[in-house]
Amino acid sequence: MKKWKILVSWKVSEEYKEILTSSLKNCEIEFANILDENFLAERIKDKDILIAGICTDTIIKNGKRLKLIHSMIKSVNRINLPLAKKMGIRVTNTIGYCGDSVAEFIIGIMIFLSRNLGKVMNKKIKKSEWSIKSDAFELKGKTLGIIGLGEIGSTLAKKAKCLGMKVYGIDICPPKNLKIDFVGDPNDLDFILSNSDFVSINLPKTKETINYITLRHFKKMKRSAFYIDTSRGGITNFEDLYIALKKGYIRGAFCDVFPEEPPDYSHPIFKLKNFYYTPHIAGVTKEAEIRSAKYTV
Repeated sequence: MKKWKILVSWKVSEEYKEILTSSLKNCEIEFANILDENFLAERIKDKDILIAGICTDTIIKNGKRLKLIHSMIKSVNRINLPLAKKMGIRVTNTIGYCGDSVAEFIIGIMIFLSRNLGKVMNKKIKKSEWSIKSDAFELKGKTLGIIGLGEIGSTLAKKAKCLGMKVYGIDICPPKNLKIDFVGDPNDLDFILSNSDFVSINLPKTKETINYITLRHFKKMKRSAFYIDTSRGGITNFEDLYIALKKGYIRGAFCDVFPEEPPDYSHPIFKLKNFYYTPHIAGVTKEAEIRSAKYTV
């Protein structure tokens, strides 16, 4: 029987490799240790399946034998779907693997922002200042507005309720059994923005959600509110976010995603004291990677 040849175009853990190799014993699996486009384009030539990581047009075009491209993550935004369809290649994705990881990350960010840890760590400690004066506040009793109640948004909602927070949420298809304080649809966006102490964006990136949050929306928010984006770059209008932070329409923001990744660090937003960021790591945990591997096979 013919062995299917698989290329994994990402650096993965030994646990991930073990799950794939032990589950797909009738396949030849190559784990790429070089993530260069030219290298991957050469290695894909004799492969039947690409488990992506990295998937550029050049890689797809060189995959003359490809029958399947499987995204290691939920998003397929970085895969040229029309090109894959033209070449007769099926595209699938991995769902349900990182809800807890991202939700916990957002909870951590809310604690980071509410306790003003960025200011405390960067200024007071580094300058050897020992002061108990703080404008920190508890999460209990505060309102979290969640834009997008899919796997991540719903998981976040449940965890936030356990902390005693009020939770408002909207989704194009609002879940019926989610026990939170308010569940609505996109028509309720302004209500969510104007009544929340924290706003978390948890939307997929589609034609409809690009530039979904603009300056008009930031002006609707409380001036004391924090904005958190762990979704996909481009859903938040980055230039408008900069204006909102600079002019004080909102108190602060934390972004884990950017329109271009890595971002242009010369952008003035990175000089603002009320802007915090991480390099798209909200869903990066050992547990999420293991679940991704299990769901892939």
